[in-house]
Amino acid sequence: MIKILQTVLMVIATILMGALVLIMRESSIIDLVAPGYFIVVNAFLGLDLVIMIKETKKLPPAAYKDMHMYRYITALLCMMALSVLTIYMEKVYDIHSFVAISSFSLGTFTVIGLILGGLKGNKLAAM
Repeated sequence: MIKILQTVLMVIATILMGALVLIMRESSIIDLVAPGYFIVVNAFLGLDLVIMIKETKKLPPAAYKDMHMYRYITALLCMMALSVLTIYMEKVYDIHSFVAISSFSLGTFTVIGLILGGLKGNKLAAM
């Protein structure tokens, strides 16, 4: 239940960030909040990854803990949606939120890296 609640809170944070991008016409405010969102989401996923690998180490050889892939896919979709939304707002309303676009785009690649790292880390911990 707690793990689902954490994912729901991440989605709520994404909705709030999206609302901020839509409502605020001041790019400096969006640029201030976007890196914070990036840090919170990736810290959540990074801690999940570390916990998964630690739990895999406790298991017998060749056994591994399943990765909660739905979290990573949800985070990936959230980052991609915010990237597209911010780029759209920049083109339509001429809001130059380069920091926000960079944060959300980098977040997309970071989540992909965490997925790949989790798969490899899980494999190494199972040996």
